[in-house]
Amino acid sequence: YWRDWSSDVCSSDLLLLVRLRPDDKVGVVTFATEPKLALLPTPVAQTQEILQAFERLEANGPTNGAAGMALAYDLVKAHAVPGGRNGVIMCTDGDFNSGPTSEEALGKIIDRQADSGATLSIYGFGRGRQIDARLEKLAQRGGGSSGYVNTRRDAERVLTGEINGIFEPLAKEVTVKVVFNPEQVEGYKLLGYDEPTDVASGKVVEAPESHTVLPGHTLTALYEVIPKIVAAPGDLLSVKLNYQTPRDSAPHRQEFNLHDRGTTFAEANLDFKFAAAIGAFGLVLSDQAPEGMTLDTVADWAGDCLGDDTGGYRSEFLALVEQARAIKE
Repeated sequence: YWRDWSSDVCSSDLLLLVRLRPDDKVGVVTFATEPKLALLPTPVAQTQEILQAFERLEANGPTNGAAGMALAYDLVKAHAVPGGRNGVIMCTDGDFNSGPTSEEALGKIIDRQADSGATLSIYGFGRGRQIDARLEKLAQRGGGSSGYVNTRRDAERVLTGEINGIFEPLAKEVTVKVVFNPEQVEGYKLLGYDEPTDVASGKVVEAPESHTVLPGHTLTALYEVIPKIVAAPGDLLSVKLNYQTPRDSAPHRQEFNLHDRGTTFAEANLDFKFAAAIGAFGLVLSDQAPEGMTLDTVADWAGDCLGDDTGGYRSEFLALVEQARAIKE
């Protein structure tokens, strides 16, 4: 594992260790002016030895992220379990100020490890409620997950609730194309973009970049669809999905057709309605919402579909909506 040590990270260690098996191994690399090996890969059964290594860590000097990354990958390769899950976890504030620091230079280090089977996950500490876009792109390039950690709750989310995603993506190089049926649809608008698109133009909606999909994660896009006044029978759209399986990079393609059954919004499942609430929130904040859609609408939608709210994320979103309403008032 690759770790950039800071005092606000300490409580994360045990959270991860308790989710690993006794025969899983944990190693630690730190980096300042030069990277250092703080702990050889050690079985989790020797928890006390691992924690003692963490206790000896201290922050000092500049941050040579590139050198730390290279040493961490070398450590994983030297102790990799054939057929097992091997990965690097980076915990950092992202303030690389020594050695190569550009996204391109760091990306080349990752690319050279593409055949090793080791994933790279990156978590930003002390960066507020978001992760640096550069770090997020590097994690995608490394086939792992990314996120922010500022509280114990955040640490529980990424180091326990999403642990499978750290080591084992479901698919990589995922690209999506959406083709609307011109016999059914006059035009459409991908929410977040400015103008509707005329289906007659033959334009295909395509994801701007490939993605890595992790267990429990979804890729969501919301469209405003302008139907034909008089529509011919047929499917509303088709979705073409291309991806590679992580272990062997074997290509796969699937295609799904969607038929408009006339389902109302009230009949939609909770996940869809919650996604719609998030999309509506963005429209309202950017003054792009249709007439009559307000923060009250968003709060009603979100409040009606909290469900069991595992992890409390939906309640957290609803709290954000309430803060926005208070500011508006």
